[in-house]
Amino acid sequence: MARIDNNPLELKARLAAAGITLYIKNGRTILRPSRSDQPERRTRKQLAVRQRLAHGGHLWQTLRRAAEPLFAGGSSPYHRFKALNSLLETVYLTRDQHDGGATVLLPSMAVSDGGQEEIRYSLGEVFGRPALVTDLKSSALLRERYRFYLLRQEEVQKTPYVRITACEFGASDAAAVLGRMGVEVLDEGGCVALAGEVFADAMCGFALVRMCDGQASPQRVVTRSTYYQRFTTEAALLAAAKSYGGLTQ
Repeated sequence: MARIDNNPLELKARLAAAGITLYIKNGRTILRPSRSDQPERRTRKQLAVRQRLAHGGHLWQTLRRAAEPLFAGGSSPYHRFKALNSLLETVYLTRDQHDGGATVLLPSMAVSDGGQEEIRYSLGEVFGRPALVTDLKSSALLRERYRFYLLRQEEVQKTPYVRITACEFGASDAAAVLGRMGVEVLDEGGCVALAGEVFADAMCGFALVRMCDGQASPQRVVTRSTYYQRFTTEAALLAAAKSYGGLTQ
């Protein structure tokens, strides 16, 4: 009679090292190869999907570091974030850039979602100053609170990163909170405008979220940035593919 002196954990470890998986199914012990002989497939379509997933995950982590994300609906805030941003432009980054957590500022990126009424805004000028011009009534500041997002595109050793700063304010503390970011609250025809030189910066993006009764408004980023376009070219796709071993048919 054969006798096995290994304990179960040691046995599994030795089998795994040999490329064999051991498991029990319907009371039977089954051994099977744990490595596939099928070559890894990297078509253009598969590369695009993997790039979107990797970049979306890094954007989510960057947003989380700024403040607790405000997303309702879906199975989780993260899955709602992914669903809302699934149609954003695909950017192609190399393996090293992804490994470093690279992120790129994309126009119309969703930063919140919920049951509150959306605030409409655009980049423009108020009294000759660069501004985020909104349809938010100035009187609403007296009864609601808001979160302002500032997204700044940076590049460190050829790797792009988005730095996100978030601050919350209401009527009583708007001047002090936003003032620390170089932003001033102005009234433009009875509506709120946020003014400051930062709104002229082509490497920045902005969003303003309404927060009331535990719900947020659905908001997306507005930006003048075109930096992302360098990561959407054929050359960027091929560089990304090469870093992962090239494309396959």
